[in-house]
Amino acid sequence: MRFAGFAHHGGRLGAARIAYSQAPQPWIDLSTGINPRSYPAPRARGVTLNRLPDTGELSRLEAVAATAFGVADAQRVVATGGTEPALRLLPFVVGGGAGSAAAGAHVGGGNGRDDARAADGIADGARAGGGLGGGIAAGAHMGGGVGGGIAAGVHAGGIAAAVIAGPTYGSHVDGWAKAGVSSRLVADAELDAAIGDRTAVIVVNPNNPDGRVIGRDRLRQLHDAVALRDGVLVVDEAFAEVTPEASVAGLAGGELQRLVALRSFGKFYGLAGLRLGFVIGSPAVAMRLRALIGDWPVSVDALAAGLAAYADPAWADRMRGQLAAAARRLDKLLTRHDFEVVGGTSLYRLVRAADAPARFERLAAAGILTRPFQHDSRLLRFGLPGSPEAWRRLSDALAAFHG
Repeated sequence: MRFAGFAHHGGRLGAARIAYSQAPQPWIDLSTGINPRSYPAPRARGVTLNRLPDTGELSRLEAVAATAFGVADAQRVVATGGTEPALRLLPFVVGGGAGSAAAGAHVGGGNGRDDARAADGIADGARAGGGLGGGIAAGAHMGGGVGGGIAAGVHAGGIAAAVIAGPTYGSHVDGWAKAGVSSRLVADAELDAAIGDRTAVIVVNPNNPDGRVIGRDRLRQLHDAVALRDGVLVVDEAFAEVTPEASVAGLAGGELQRLVALRSFGKFYGLAGLRLGFVIGSPAVAMRLRALIGDWPVSVDALAAGLAAYADPAWADRMRGQLAAAARRLDKLLTRHDFEVVGGTSLYRLVRAADAPARFERLAAAGILTRPFQHDSRLLRFGLPGSPEAWRRLSDALAAFHG
């Protein structure tokens, strides 16, 4: 049974082709929550590909994204090469508190030159100490300025513990733990009791995989609770485009100083391979993050796509309706074949079946990849089929369960 090997992340088509080498081609990847109807984004062409990305275009992208997210000050929006690397840097960025001065100001500086030394110190440490983790550790001992402050802040005077509302996207627990911060999953109802001094509370909203949405008023309460104890609230809004009314990105680092929001471009716009994401936080958080990721954090293709897509709200409005209709169609198909729909968003559906591992195997043997889960083997997540042929193959594979 190869079920467990696909439970960490979706999108493992390469592994699926090896594990199920006799499966019909092409594979249908339903293991992610990525929109199969991609935004018709322009591509960088000609001489643009021969140059480094333009920092002026990066600033314009952040300004356009700020408008789309409802953020008044574009300086609080930082474009990154996807939210995955960004969330793993957060422990070193918010260690001094989301609304405070840079952590390095308490150790050895805090100006722009110290920011540059921070990035250099981390890079040097990575070469000497084995990857980013070793580099950050080395920075704590060797790097001055913000470099020393970021590293030291995590272990001495910064975030003391991370509490993640779950079950949820696994990289949040992993990222904080690998940064040396004690981290654990707790149920939503246990969040208040879990908040201690200098605690980071992380909420994925809507949640992945069950689609649970925490309302804005409740997020304000959590923010105020962590702020009173010098902590930070991180809200991962990777799927917020399908529920924009629940977003708190516009409040991050402004009205709610101890709030940091994450946004993903690739999921809703169906362009995950471009690797584009955003962090929204206080000016201090934004400054520290920019110092770490450097001048060219995203590619020219990502710049072009983001500038076009975030300036096209009409496409987003139409797409929300189309995704909702596709999700209803998928629910009907899955329930007709004895799955119980237990959650999800309009980009993915979470279903339960007692024999889910066997169903995963049979679908994979038919060239259809879904997403299983370690915390509950009865669950599978289905993304949306992207073509009439994909819908037909899924329907036929599910019907074969009864053959």
